[in-house]
Amino acid sequence: MNSKPRSSYVLSVRLTPEEHAALKDAAGSLTVSAHARRKLLGDKAAAKSRMTRSPKTDQVVAAKLLAALGRSQLAASLSTLAKAARSGALPVTEDVEAALLHACADVADMKSALMRTLRIKED
Repeated sequence: MNSKPRSSYVLSVRLTPEEHAALKDAAGSLTVSAHARRKLLGDKAAAKSRMTRSPKTDQVVAAKLLAALGRSQLAASLSTLAKAARSGALPVTEDVEAALLHACADVADMKSALMRTLRIKED
């Protein structure tokens, strides 16, 4: 017989899909378990509650996009184009220069948007 006290217990409750969706919405940034614990036990449970739940699908997608952007070598490619333009190997008209500057700004905007979505501070 085990004389050691348990460190935690599980409480199971059956919910309809609608009840579960309502509970998830009510939980906000908390996990469903943490929200239920707070509702049942009040402030005593607050210290034990985990403040974030698993990443939402859009955060997972954003993280994958940010990683792909990092692996894409866009910065290196743009740097190569800039060097070619400075050396005269790439004829740069006003239109080409405007397009390159626009592309750089677009890439920077994508990176910033992805980092905001993931709540990552930019340097």
